[in-house]
Amino acid sequence: MKNVVFGVYRFLGFHLCSHLLESGQEVTGYDWQAEEDEVEEKRQIFGRNANYSYFSEPWETNEKIQLYICLYDYIENPAFTSEQFQQLIDYIDCFIKKLQKSEMEIFVFLPEDYQDSLHCIISEWRLKIEQNYVVRYVYVSELYGPWIPPYKPVMNILKKDYPVLKSNMSKYIYIDDFLRSWKDIKAIQKKEIYVQGKQADSWKKDLLLYADEKDLDFSESVASTRKNIDIFIEANTSLGEGIEFIKSHNEKLEMLRNWNS
Repeated sequence: MKNVVFGVYRFLGFHLCSHLLESGQEVTGYDWQAEEDEVEEKRQIFGRNANYSYFSEPWETNEKIQLYICLYDYIENPAFTSEQFQQLIDYIDCFIKKLQKSEMEIFVFLPEDYQDSLHCIISEWRLKIEQNYVVRYVYVSELYGPWIPPYKPVMNILKKDYPVLKSNMSKYIYIDDFLRSWKDIKAIQKKEIYVQGKQADSWKKDLLLYADEKDLDFSESVASTRKNIDIFIEANTSLGEGIEFIKSHNEKLEMLRNWNS
């Protein structure tokens, strides 16, 4: 089995690739218009693993391919326009053709909710790609962890300019918790799989204590709840712990960047 991760230098794509490599699997990565400053840092991490390679032509393999397309990372970027998204979809179509492999299973990662302007593009793409391949769609609630993009709500919490407590944070999934459950998610034999986080019953109390300790404001809001959740990911990492892990990672990264500059 050959694993190919599209979006390998993004948030979910990077962590998914790392997870597959740590489990001893071979991974070929590819990305589209990734941020150059993070690309080099992540490339160096992958470069230490003999099972990792970056896609290059000509591509040849006799193995069955599992292709992971991390649309989640692109769609979550508020600066990403519908025009750019259409360009991305067209590029993915070309990329799939370059793989030149008919026996291929595809997993597409999408956020639980996304802007209406993208629904039409995704629907048309689904009709086209499903004519030739087995495709499964994994809809995920909010993911967070190290390497999280700066536009995500958790990053605003770290900057102390955003209310820390929102009722929909009960659905947040720390990235390591998500990947630990990937085998169980993958085993669900459905075309569309909905994944949501499940914090401990004390999550709100714990987060209130964290907010008080860090001198952060908080507010509550009503969160929409989807009924047809296929799997809940139990939080082994509390929200406070996860936020602190991100903070520590960012501080180390900043120190290394300053040291190398």
